[in-house]
Amino acid sequence: MSAQQPDVSSLTTWEDAFQYPLPVVRKLEQQLRRNMEDNRQKLRTLVGASYRDLLGTAERIIDMDEQIQGVESHLGDIGRKCNARMLERIESNHVQMKKERATSEQARYGALAQTKVLQNALVVTVRIIKANEDALLASKLLVLARLLHKSVAESEQAPAVLEDLAKRMRRTRKRLLSYIERSLVRADVDKKFTLQTLCAYALISNSSPKDVLRHFLQVRFTQLESRAESASEADLMDALDLFQRTLADTRELFPKRFLESLSQISKVALTRDVGVRAVVELNLDVYEQWIAPDVRNFIPWISHESIVISEVKNALSSWARHAQKYLLQGLTDCLAQQTEAKQVLEMRHKVLSKYLSLGARFRDESQLRAINDMRGAFLAKLETLTKEAAELALSDMFPDAHDQSAGQGRDLDLWNLAGENLDLGRGATAFRQAVLRRQHGRSDGIRRHTQLFDEWIERLERTKSIAVALRATKWDDDVELDLDDLDDGETMLTALSKQDPQRLEEALLEAATATLRKTYTVIEEHAKGENVDVALHVRMLRELDLRKRGLVATFASFDTVSCDHAVVRSLHLRIATSVADPPLAAYSRWMRVLRYIPTSLWDGTPNLPVQPSTGTFRFLTDLHRQMSASGTDLWAPDAVQTLKASIIEQLAERDVFDVITAREVEVLEDDDHEEEDKVADEAETESTAKESKIDAQLREQHLQMALDGFYLQRALQVSSIVGSSNDNVKASGEGRFSTTVDQLMQHVGLEPAAQERLRKNAHEYWRRTFLLFGLLSG
Repeated sequence: MSAQQPDVSSLTTWEDAFQYPLPVVRKLEQQLRRNMEDNRQKLRTLVGASYRDLLGTAERIIDMDEQIQGVESHLGDIGRKCNARMLERIESNHVQMKKERATSEQARYGALAQTKVLQNALVVTVRIIKANEDALLASKLLVLARLLHKSVAESEQAPAVLEDLAKRMRRTRKRLLSYIERSLVRADVDKKFTLQTLCAYALISNSSPKDVLRHFLQVRFTQLESRAESASEADLMDALDLFQRTLADTRELFPKRFLESLSQISKVALTRDVGVRAVVELNLDVYEQWIAPDVRNFIPWISHESIVISEVKNALSSWARHAQKYLLQGLTDCLAQQTEAKQVLEMRHKVLSKYLSLGARFRDESQLRAINDMRGAFLAKLETLTKEAAELALSDMFPDAHDQSAGQGRDLDLWNLAGENLDLGRGATAFRQAVLRRQHGRSDGIRRHTQLFDEWIERLERTKSIAVALRATKWDDDVELDLDDLDDGETMLTALSKQDPQRLEEALLEAATATLRKTYTVIEEHAKGENVDVALHVRMLRELDLRKRGLVATFASFDTVSCDHAVVRSLHLRIATSVADPPLAAYSRWMRVLRYIPTSLWDGTPNLPVQPSTGTFRFLTDLHRQMSASGTDLWAPDAVQTLKASIIEQLAERDVFDVITAREVEVLEDDDHEEEDKVADEAETESTAKESKIDAQLREQHLQMALDGFYLQRALQVSSIVGSSNDNVKASGEGRFSTTVDQLMQHVGLEPAAQERLRKNAHEYWRRTFLLFGLLSG
C-alpha cells in the first residue's frame, strides 16, 4: 500500500478507501465531509435563487392580469364614448388645456426673468454708489427696479424673495439719495457731473425743477454751515470755495441747461436707454422678452413746472444772504482762536482775495457788503491782537514786595570780574556784556524786570511790521479783478491798502502810549512805598526811558510821555539819605572832638592850612565808597546834585562847623590828663597854662575847619537840578552852610587877603584830588 494520500475523486467504492493506512483513511473521511458540506451549501444557494425567480414570475403574472383587466376596462369606455359629440367636446377641452398651460409657463418665466433683472439692477446701483460714478444711471436703474418689483408683485407667480428685494430697494434708495447729496457738494467734479446728479435727484424723487433748485441750495447750505461752524481755517476756506462754486453752478445750470437735461431723459423708454442697455449684468437682450410690456415701454415722466431766471436769481440772492451770515460767523469764530497777527494777516489775504474774485464775477451789492463785513472782522481781530501786544504784565514787575535784591549793586563791581570764570569761547563777547551789565547796573534782579520791557518792545515791533505788511499788500495783482472797474472800487482799494493799516497803526500807537504811561504810573506809585528797593525803581525808570527814546522815531507820541520828575527827585533824595547818613554821623562825631592840628604842614604868612583835615578827607572817601557800593550807575547828574544838596543841608542842620568853645570840646591830648593828686598850689598854675593851650588849639582847629568848609563847599557845590520847580532847599542849605563858614572866619579874625588865600588853598587842593571822588566830581 502506498503511504501517499489518494485523491478522493479517484475512489470508486468504499472498499478502495480502506486499502490505505488508518491515518490516511481518517484524512479521507475529513476531506469527504468537507466536500459534502460544500456541496450542501451550493445546493441550498441554487435552490434559493430558483425560488426567488419563481416568485418574481408569479408577481409578474399577477400584474399582467391587472393590466389586462384595466385595458379591457378602458377599451370598454372607449367603445362607449366613441361618438361625434363626445369627440368634439374632448378636442375643445384639449385645446383649452394647452392654452392655459402656455399662459402659466409665460407668467412663471416672466416673474423669474423680471426678478433676475431686479436683483441685478440693485447690485449695479450699489456698485455705482460705491465707485462714485454716474448718479443718473443709478437713478434709472433704481426706477427700473421699482417698476419690475411692482410688476412681479402683481403676478400670481411672485417669488418668495420679493419681500427681501423690497427692503433692499428701500435701503438702496436711501443710499442713492445720500450719495446724490454728497456728490452735489464735491469740489473735484465738473459742471456736467453736477448736472447729471441734479437730474438723478429729479428722477428718483419725482421733483419739479423748483424743488430740485431748492434741494440743491439746501444741500450746499447745510454743508457750508457745518464747515463754517468748525471754526478751523481749512474748513472756512472750503466753505468759501463752496460758496463761490454754488453761485457759479446755480447761475450756469439753472434754468436752461437743467431743463434741457431733463427733457433728454423723457425722450426714450428706460429699457431702451443707451446707458441702461450698456449694463451687462442686466442681460436685457435675453430677459427683455419676458419683461411686462408696461415696464418695457415705460418712459420717465418728470414735472416740467416752469422756472424762470428771475426766480433763480431771487432764490440765489436769499441763499447768499443767509450763507454770508454763517460765513461771517464762522470767520469770527475762527479768528477768535487765532493768537498770532501774522496768521490773521495770511488768512485775511486768502479770504478777501476769494471775495474780491467773486465780486468781480458776480457784480452784486451784497458781495461788496460781505467784503466790508469780512474786512471789519479781520480789522477788529487785528486791533484786538494789537492791543494785547501793546499790554505789559505790570503785575509781574513786582511779584515779591520783600525782594530787596533786584536793585542792589553788590554784584555790579567791575573789579569782581577778575575773580569770575567767563566763557571766552566766542571771543570777548561775554566779557564785554559783563562789563556793560555792571556799568549800567543791570544785575540779575533788574534784568528779570527789564526783560518784560524787552519782550514788550519786541511785540510792538512785530505788530508794527504786521501793519507795514498790511499796507504793502497788492490786491489787484493777486486776484483777477480791476478794483477801479467796480462802482466802489477805489474806495475798497483805499480801505484795504490804506485805511486798514492806518487804523491798525493808530490802535497800536494809542494802546502802546497808554501802556507806557500806565507803566510809569505803576512804577512811580510803587516807589512811594516805605519798604521798597529805591535803587530798583530808579533803574527801572531809567531802563524804561532808554527804551522809550529808542521807540520815539517809530511811536512819535512816546515823546509826550515821561516819568514824574518829582518822584525821581524823591527817589534820588532817598538814595542820597541812605548813602550819606553813615558818613555824616561819623563825621559829626569826629568834628566835635578837639585834637592835635599838624600846623607844621601849614604854609605862608600868616601860617595857614593848605589841605583838609583827615576827618574831612575820610568823610568824602567814605561817602564815595558808599556811593560806589550802591552802584555807580545810579549817580546821574541829577542824583549827584540831589546828594550834594542833601549833604550840605545835613551839615548845616547838624551844626558841624559851628564855632566850638572850650566848654564844648573834648580834649584828647595826653598832657591834658594830669593826676588829680598834685598839690593845690600847682593846680592853679597848670590850669591857667592849660586854658591858654586850649585856646590856641581851638584857633588852629577853627582855621582847619574853615579850610575844610571851603573844601567841602567846592566838593559839594550844587548846580541847578534838572526838572526842579523849587530850588529853595538847595539855596537854603548852601546859605546856611556858607553862613557857618563865614562865622568861623570872623571868629579867627583873619585879614581879607588871608581869607582869600585860605579859600584858594581849599580850591587848589580840590583841583588836585577831585579825580579821587569821580562820582562826586560829576
